[in-house]
Amino acid sequence: MRSPSPDPWFRSSERDLGMARHLLGAGFYEGVAFHSQQAAEKILKGLLISRHCLWQRTHSCTELLAALARLGDTLPEGLLGAAADLDRHYLKTRYPSGTTADAGPYTAVVAEQALITAETIAAFVKKRLAQGPTPGPRTGGPGEVREARATRSWGADSGVIRGFVSALAAGLPVKTLVLMGSRARGSHSPDSDYDFVLVSDCFTDLEPAERRVRPYRAWSATGSECDADIFCLAPTELVAMSDPLLWDALEEGIPILDDGAWAAAVTEFHRLRAAGRLVAVEDGWLFAPAPASPEQPHRFHRPVGDDAVEPPAEGDR
Repeated sequence: MRSPSPDPWFRSSERDLGMARHLLGAGFYEGVAFHSQQAAEKILKGLLISRHCLWQRTHSCTELLAALARLGDTLPEGLLGAAADLDRHYLKTRYPSGTTADAGPYTAVVAEQALITAETIAAFVKKRLAQGPTPGPRTGGPGEVREARATRSWGADSGVIRGFVSALAAGLPVKTLVLMGSRARGSHSPDSDYDFVLVSDCFTDLEPAERRVRPYRAWSATGSECDADIFCLAPTELVAMSDPLLWDALEEGIPILDDGAWAAAVTEFHRLRAAGRLVAVEDGWLFAPAPASPEQPHRFHRPVGDDAVEPPAEGDR
């Protein structure tokens, strides 16, 4: 379960900026505006991927910047407004009415401003990449469960996911619900399973089989023909973060509900990765027990079928 690489997005953004600069000198101003918007959109999506976050399907730079703000990034003053102006060029430059009757011809001034905005956004992204991981998503107060992706469009999954949330709320106090697996990555087929991490106080002191009763009853209430795989955790188990399956979820998962605990776990996950304690490899993870430990890193393979994954002992974290 690996996140896509941000590098193709960064390279494509650089090409769009290069085309915008070339077209400015040639006087093709609507082309400058279009490629400037594309350059900004792509580099922002690359930054989100590098932060292990999937964005809602959008061509809006303002929405992408807002997603970064929710992840804890501080946006430069005026950048959202400038991005909103840049977003207008995505459609206006693609159709004849956008550059003639409705908006008049594009001018050098409009084109230059679009290019300046794109270069400003690119500079912001490169600065954020140099600074390393963000402090994590902004959350509500302690114990406040909120919809982490209230503005996200889930496409064909929207009805099923919202139905699942409603059914859970009727019979189980939920602290965190996270979508993971192929549906989080966007690599699923219509009949793919839904994979979730579910955190609830009610799971404390319950055996795994007992934990699954109410969540799977709620899933049945959605009427979905697809199966669900629900990883049920008590809050202390999320904090301990000692299961390789949870590491996969922290790398790629998309929070649907969160009281702040998932955001804190994501921050700790990035800290461990930055310190070299956790390294993702093709078929699993390398885990180093401690920075100064003489022991060799443990290798944990991702499960195949029903194969179990042995987590590190609690004292090894």
